[in-house]
Amino acid sequence: MRKLIINADDFGVCWSTNEAIANAFEYGVLCTATLMVPCAASSDAIKIAKKNPRIKTGLHITTNAEWDVKRGPVSPPDTVRSLVDENGLFINDIVAFAHRANPQEFALELETQYQVMVAAGLTVSHADSHMCSVYGLGLPSLMKEVLEFCAKHNLPFRFPRNPESLKYIIGKNKIPEDILESHAKSVKLADSLGVRIIDNFVVNVENVQSYEALKSAYFKLVANLPEGITDMGMHPSLNPAWRMRTWEYRLLVDNDFKLHINREGVVLAAY
Repeated sequence: MRKLIINADDFGVCWSTNEAIANAFEYGVLCTATLMVPCAASSDAIKIAKKNPRIKTGLHITTNAEWDVKRGPVSPPDTVRSLVDENGLFINDIVAFAHRANPQEFALELETQYQVMVAAGLTVSHADSHMCSVYGLGLPSLMKEVLEFCAKHNLPFRFPRNPESLKYIIGKNKIPEDILESHAKSVKLADSLGVRIIDNFVVNVENVQSYEALKSAYFKLVANLPEGITDMGMHPSLNPAWRMRTWEYRLLVDNDFKLHINREGVVLAAY
């Protein structure tokens, strides 16, 4: 059987993303979302999730920034110095983050983000990683801390068992041997700790120039899904400045997409 979890990353990053995710749950095929606790609109996202119990909300582990975005930890910056710059804000370079992060400080911030969700009254459905920054694929790994955290709280983690899925994460069709070895170690550790992981991961990495082209690419992804449980990572938004994200939102509420999933015999699922 082919099961598909369509997950919206970045819940809480901004109002336009929150509204898109709420609408995609209500009118589309969105299955789960993951919350960026350190972001400015996370409290708004929590309110949306609490109003609609159908919204299954996981933790989008966020310990880095990106582009010109500025955000800091939920923990006091003095307690997680290896994760922040001189201004107490997250580092916007994944490579630098991976090399600098102290595992104990990372684990502290991870637990603090989780406890914010619990204190707000949310049931945390699963966990995943913002920009795949903790996977340790070719970089220092924080998977031990993540998987021990997931085992402690009985959370599934979005990490693919199938090494073919790594091409979507590293952006290469040929996967280097050291990354394959790192992946295998993480899968083995997840199994030893009893942490449930997905079979496959897919994301649209094509640089498309129109909504119809994006729709066609996703139709192809669904048609070619392998057996098992697949997580499809998406980033819906209503912000026109993020053209690809508005197209992903449009796809999630496009009835043609729902019909295509059904025709392919793919079963929508959740964590």
